[in-house]
Amino acid sequence: MRVEMEQRIREACDRGMRAIILRAGDFFGGGSGSWFDLVIAKDIGRGRLNLSRAARHRARVGLFCPISGDLVRLVEQRASFSACETLGFPGHTVTGQEFIATIEAVTKSKFTLRR
Repeated sequence: MRVEMEQRIREACDRGMRAIILRAGDFFGGGSGSWFDLVIAKDIGRGRLNLSRAARHRARVGLFCPISGDLVRLVEQRASFSACETLGFPGHTVTGQEFIATIEAVTKSKFTLRR
C-alpha cells in the first residue's frame, strides 16, 4: 500500500504538485493510541507484555514521538528540495527482546511474555 501511495504522489508531482515523503518506523511515546500501548503494553498492569516469539528476535525501527519540531524544520527548508523529495527518518532499531529488557529495567519489574 505504501509503495502505491508513493507512486501516486510521484505521479501528482509530475503534474505540478510538490511533496515531501517522510519514511519512518513505528511511532512510540508521546501519548496513547500506538502499537506499543494498544498491543505490547496493554496488559502491563497484570504483569504481562504481548509480543510474538518471532518479534522478540526481529529488529524493528521505532520513532519516538513527537517529531513535530523535525517536521517544522523540513517545511522551513522546502524551497531547497526537489518537487518530490523522499527522506528517511532513521529512528531506533531494536529487537523486541531489547525493547522488553529496557521496559523491565526502567520499571524494575519482570514481565510474563505472551503472544
